[in-house]
Amino acid sequence: AYLWQKGEKSKAYTFEETEIDNLVEQVHNAGIDALHPRQNCINRELIGACHEKGLQVSAWVVDDVETAVKFIHWGVDGICTNKPDVLRAIDVAHADVQQISPIGA
Repeated sequence: AYLWQKGEKSKAYTFEETEIDNLVEQVHNAGIDALHPRQNCINRELIGACHEKGLQVSAWVVDDVETAVKFIHWGVDGICTNKPDVLRAIDVAHADVQQISPIGA
């Protein structure tokens, strides 16, 4: 899969499985730049392991503030959402979260 961001093409990998042996190592070795896991596959350990290998992690599809804030605190690099208007409320409601800058906004 490919992720297009700011005019440059980057390799990205989207997955749904919660248990993939050596996922981070496989993705890193394949030259992929980012993972876009479903929200039910994300945990602190996955984010940390990805960051150790220089991989970005964008949570795929998060439509509620509570989950988005949790993932932001865990260190995700991005959040894919169907409800940007809902997640923009994070700026106002959660002073401890840095401002969100939607792509394409």
